[in-house]
Amino acid sequence: MFNVIYTVEMFLRIFSLGFIWNPGSYLRSMWCQLDFICVMTALMEYAGGGGGSLGALRAFRVLRPLRFVNNIAGLKSIVQSVMTAIPMLKNTMIVLFFFFLIFAIGGLNLFMGMLKQRCVDELTGESFTDDEGEEMLCGSVECPTGYYCGKKTLNPNYDVTNFDNIFWALLNVFQCVTLEGWSDIMVMYQKTYTPLVILFFVPLVFLGAFFLLNLNLAVIQTKYSI
Repeated sequence: MFNVIYTVEMFLRIFSLGFIWNPGSYLRSMWCQLDFICVMTALMEYAGGGGGSLGALRAFRVLRPLRFVNNIAGLKSIVQSVMTAIPMLKNTMIVLFFFFLIFAIGGLNLFMGMLKQRCVDELTGESFTDDEGEEMLCGSVECPTGYYCGKKTLNPNYDVTNFDNIFWALLNVFQCVTLEGWSDIMVMYQKTYTPLVILFFVPLVFLGAFFLLNLNLAVIQTKYSI
């Protein structure tokens, strides 16, 4: 149904504006060029000549709502503010990246390999699990009787939650700054390292989430006010 609507719209605009030769014609507009690609790839796919490669181009259809930017004055001014703020945002993004890098390097030096520590049975070598089936972390926390604190090969969360190299460290710093599950990461390191890791994670969240991220919004707001 949408393909039919888009096709009819394309031909109506071509008949009213012209195809490409005269000024202001259909293909002289960047948005109309996008519409033309979407419609033609869909028609070629139905004709049997598209295949998977042209079918992938149908993803361009998600950009069609951007055409309405020119028709709504308020939305257009917001988009223009964001576009003009990009040079200033570049500087704030560089500052944000260096902030991530500093905390990632700090976490790398403090926490490398810590989350691999588990309570292991002295006889069988199996990990101790709680009522929910989660393996017990150890180090700062003592293991139950009959278990010792050993190391396994994987970190929690399918080996994603860790500061074992700079790439995973940057990912975990980013997760903490977004405030998604940062307290869970902090509690894990409190169990394996020391309860004082709060001195690392609270400044990370405070400076990253409540200051530096909002600095980007302040730049956009400044350009919008101008």
